[in-house]
Amino acid sequence: MSFRFRTFRRVLLGLIISLCCVSVGLSISIRPILNHQHIFWLHVSIQSACLLRSLWSALRKPLLKQLHSVASETVSLFFLLPFELVFALIVSTSPLEREHTLDPLPLVLRIFILVNTIINLSYTACFLLIALITSAAFDSNIWTRDIDSSPSPFPVPVLVSFVLPCIFRRPPSLASAPTQGMVREPPHPQTIICLPGCQCTSKLYPTDSECPSVGVPTATQSRPLSLSRSLVRIPDAVERRASIIVAFEV
Repeated sequence: MSFRFRTFRRVLLGLIISLCCVSVGLSISIRPILNHQHIFWLHVSIQSACLLRSLWSALRKPLLKQLHSVASETVSLFFLLPFELVFALIVSTSPLEREHTLDPLPLVLRIFILVNTIINLSYTACFLLIALITSAAFDSNIWTRDIDSSPSPFPVPVLVSFVLPCIFRRPPSLASAPTQGMVREPPHPQTIICLPGCQCTSKLYPTDSECPSVGVPTATQSRPLSLSRSLVRIPDAVERRASIIVAFEV
């Protein structure tokens, strides 16, 4: 079974949503034993913001049929991450009433908040790192790609081969890709050949190899193509994510 980034991200978002819901419930349950009530509202607001962000990221495309780009995911993660870090620091140092110091609920709440903060911090750092590697490896427009597209915008074989080129072999299309500074050579000028019966002054009759053959096809013309030419090569991980520009000349 191949690794699917979309499935991994949905499982991770489901875990974050569950942790946020449990944290909000525990915050409501320990509200009477908090010294400062503004800490309670800080608990609920930060965890609710994290919950809404995760729900929006997970359900935007399935419900609203809108593209969720890599750039929007990165911006939303970095916007909420500083508040989560400050919130985790406040929760870990906030005092309780003396008669409730042995209550296990505040300790459980702190554990859930710290675990949720570590998961969000790790996901944000790894997501940004993968996006930067993808942009440097083969796709400079990764920030506008759909994060839930199929195939995934982050091909694991390409990224691993780019980071560890001495161990893993790079895809052929990526290894033989031309640089942007290369200039195509102009095509060879076509030679205009006069056929018999032409009334122009300069006659240039075709040779025997250039004359079109009319009549019974030869053995070479009637022979079918070889098997190697009739096969279709399966595109690799880079080619499946490449944009194909089709232009018609009039």
